Amino acid sequence: AAFRKLPSGLTISSLGVGTYQGELGQEHDDMVVAAVKESVLGGINVVDTAINYRLQQGERCVGKALRHLCMPADASCSQGEAVPREALFISTKAGFIPGDYSLTVDKEEGMRHTADALVEAGVPAESICDGFRHCLHPKALDVSLSRSLDNLCLETVDLFYLHNAENQAGMGVLKDELMARISAAFVWCEQMRAANKIRAYGLATWDACRVPPTDSAHLSLTDLLKAAADAASAVHGAEMEHGLLHVQIPVNLGFSEAIRSPTQQKTAESEDTKA
Repeated sequence: AAFRKLPSGLTISSLGVGTYQGELGQEHDDMVVAAVKESVLGGINVVDTAINYRLQQGERCVGKALRHLCMPADASCSQGEAVPREALFISTKAGFIPGDYSLTVDKEEGMRHTADALVEAGVPAESICDGFRHCLHPKALDVSLSRSLDNLCLETVDLFYLHNAENQAGMGVLKDELMARISAAFVWCEQMRAANKIRAYGLATWDACRVPPTDSAHLSLTDLLKAAADAASAVHGAEMEHGLLHVQIPVNLGFSEAIRSPTQQKTAESEDTKA
């Protein structure tokens, strides 16, 4: 794989391995673990997952692969395979309410169970879209990150994405309220940076950066950067740079809008946002 250096100084591969696809069950779990291990040993150091992938099994398989790769004391890991944790770039996501394969194979039943547990933990029910589908409330993100770190067997993730935040626009949330929810989530992200639970944050999007500004799912990078700067200032003080460093956008032959259409409007106040 080719490599590039991030502003943080970490060198990452231009290709990464994802963990979204696959059926449920041990056979596919073993395949995902093997794919992650072989990818890393082959030179790829970017591993992407999300708490809702395969009812949390996506993260759990990454965690198992990382134990094999990074812990030579593990009997299943030879000394020659040991990979330093700091050589890897691990990203995960939160926003979609996840099911839990360890409790039930029924996705919707698991999502409802998780949503009920979030409400019991103090998450306002009105912040959960469609009753059990999506939530960006800081308390929900706190629960999600804690579970993700446990699933991944990590103390810190390199990148924490808000997962398809724009989907809430299709669930009855107006744009001003959505931006308020994202802004509150950014404050929480900055707090997690200070606690060294995440190193950076971003948005994993599907429509937000592909649709025109007139679309309800559109998100302005200029507005997002301002919200991140405000969040960093509120948490760390005015001198601290924000941690909003990444946006995940689908770009392929079927989805080329992000590179061929002017979905973002550049303003005089924001010279670091591409039009």
